Amino acid sequence: MNNSQNVIITQLAGGLGNQLFQYAVGRRLAHVQGIPLKLDLSCYGPEGDTQAPGLEAFRRHVRLQEFNISADVATSEEIDALRDRHFGSKTSSRVVRQLRRFWSTLDWPATHFRERRYRFDPAVLGLTAPCYLAGFWQSEKYFLDVTDLIRREFTPRDPAIQENSRRFVEGLRSASGPVVSVHVRRGELAHAQNILKNTRGTFGPPTGLEYIQRAIAQFEPGCRFLVFSDSVADIEWCKKNIQADRLSFSEGRTDVQDMMLMSACDHHIIASTFSWWGAWLNDRPGRRVVAPSQWGHPGSGMVTDDLIPSDWKMI
Repeated sequence: MNNSQNVIITQLAGGLGNQLFQYAVGRRLAHVQGIPLKLDLSCYGPEGDTQAPGLEAFRRHVRLQEFNISADVATSEEIDALRDRHFGSKTSSRVVRQLRRFWSTLDWPATHFRERRYRFDPAVLGLTAPCYLAGFWQSEKYFLDVTDLIRREFTPRDPAIQENSRRFVEGLRSASGPVVSVHVRRGELAHAQNILKNTRGTFGPPTGLEYIQRAIAQFEPGCRFLVFSDSVADIEWCKKNIQADRLSFSEGRTDVQDMMLMSACDHHIIASTFSWWGAWLNDRPGRRVVAPSQWGHPGSGMVTDDLIPSDWKMI
């Protein structure tokens, strides 16, 4: 095996929150082995990723490279050398994947490791290069032993973003006391539920107003609540529906700017992997995090035991 294959390749898929998890698990493996990490960006075309019919307007793009990460983009040759050739969506590939249940000779190649279920898998920590990772890996247990490294690399390449976030929150704090970020995840989830009346292709429902109000009630009077959502229309929904004193809204910012602004807050009400990272990147003592106990669609099997750290409160 040539040296060019002595790498970890991690597949990126989904929005920024997913991308950060996918990078973190690959970066941890590459770091402990002293080898390069490379990124498979093939899930994204010039117009973004693929969405279910009716949700094309909500395509996600690669934002990970706006952070101080340590990874290059894998070439198609490097990906093909490690990834299972039946990993795609072609009918023939789907047939082979079904047959693998009965014939071990058709099993996944040793270099391709896919996430088996939505739980922490300790076997991942022992994977060695060459290795191709495909999954979501939504647990801090995959990178707890390199926490400082991950937090350092998940800072924006543009230092002004972090500084502007710090100053903005300081301004709110000086006038109102502690600042709580409130993430209201809507976007394609609300569009699928309310407009298409079809939630296929989405991981869960939009953030419910009942959860938002219950989460806000967890914090003492005098806090300032800084609300984040997906679009101008979603922020307008928040303005019309959320009831609380001392509300502010994040408007006109990019994904990366919003995430850094979240991380600069004192406490957090989260609703997705995006705001999960906004809370996790805040390592200041005394920080409190409220998370929803229902993460995906009811009955979806998305157990959050490994996703939500033990010191965060689920309601």
